[in-house]
Amino acid sequence: MGDLDRDGLLDRHEMALGTSPWIADTDGDGVTDGLEVACRTSPWNPTDLPAAGMIDNEVGIFARGDDGSTVLTLVIATCDGDLEARQVGLELLRPGSTGVLSASRLLGSAMVRTEEVSAGCYVSAVEVRIPELYVRNFGGLAAGATVGPGNGAPIQSRATLDLTVRQTPSQKVVMFRRKANLIPPASLTSPQQPGSGQSIHQPIPATGGGSDLPPTWLAGKVCFQRLETVGVSGNGLTIIKEVVEAYCDGNWNSWCDVDCPGTVGQTIEVLDPGALIGG
Repeated sequence: MGDLDRDGLLDRHEMALGTSPWIADTDGDGVTDGLEVACRTSPWNPTDLPAAGMIDNEVGIFARGDDGSTVLTLVIATCDGDLEARQVGLELLRPGSTGVLSASRLLGSAMVRTEEVSAGCYVSAVEVRIPELYVRNFGGLAAGATVGPGNGAPIQSRATLDLTVRQTPSQKVVMFRRKANLIPPASLTSPQQPGSGQSIHQPIPATGGGSDLPPTWLAGKVCFQRLETVGVSGNGLTIIKEVVEAYCDGNWNSWCDVDCPGTVGQTIEVLDPGALIGG
């Protein structure tokens, strides 16, 4: 498990995220890549920084493909590196279902690596392998990660991720959507208000290699979409967003469908984080 720049993200994580495996702080804003992912800020944008004091008990989540399956990675920032003293949770939600599935069993068998990225600041990468049927047989999956100090204390940080499956001419490709802007933990347990947000769709080839992707997909790019919240679904479980800007963004270890700009004007339903966590 290599981490050349010792920023808390393994080299394979950096390849999936598009950050530099040789530079600990890809965007040069003074915060290492691992800390930015844990604090849910952008490691590619020097103006997007963690709020003051956001170092201990923070969690971010992303996904990558690995040999035909999907791996969720929780990136957790702590002041002592002791995850056993923390309360770490992972929950899953199938499309069309209102029942949240506890993934504690999967979390218990996760691969964990902890790195001290600065004095008194640690980043732990927790890899959870999701069985094939969890994502592809259900057509997608939503995941919610939480972390708190333990001992019955309230959860301090939450992160959510939506996985969807898209059928291409040659195969099914898993796409994950994550929020690019920081979501204050308090907003995850209260009704979402209309406003702006950003999402990035990054494909995960079903085989992990991507060599059999359709020729209409552009290498080295992802479909970036800027979203505006336009309402809430009748059941209150999802937020309705409209795509107001979309384009294939370069310098990513990923792929972009050429029809990405054509998604402007479409509406999508995004799982309400509060509904996922149960708040």
